[in-house]
Amino acid sequence: VYSLNEVLSDVPGVWVKERFVRKIAHGAPVGAEGILKRDFFEKGAALRLLDDQGILLALGTAKSGSNEIGTEKEERFFFKIETVLSEADEPVKVGKIEI
Repeated sequence: VYSLNEVLSDVPGVWVKERFVRKIAHGAPVGAEGILKRDFFEKGAALRLLDDQGILLALGTAKSGSNEIGTEKEERFFFKIETVLSEADEPVKVGKIEI
């Protein structure tokens, strides 16, 4: 049996800093300041949003390409969350923190 993250491993990933995980769990976008690292992706691409340990938090769509982040072409929030994979209203263990 494969995890959803394993099944979607070909989808580019964006790793989120620990202090921004709660925002993602509530469906809120995070700007470049909340990102640890990212794979290459183009505008319109599907994205996996992961915590610092690689746990899949949400799926989203890129509003800017990865090479535009940090330039004047970048939108403030370069992705849109489409699906949160945890219930934000209930405490859920994500990595080391409970949200």
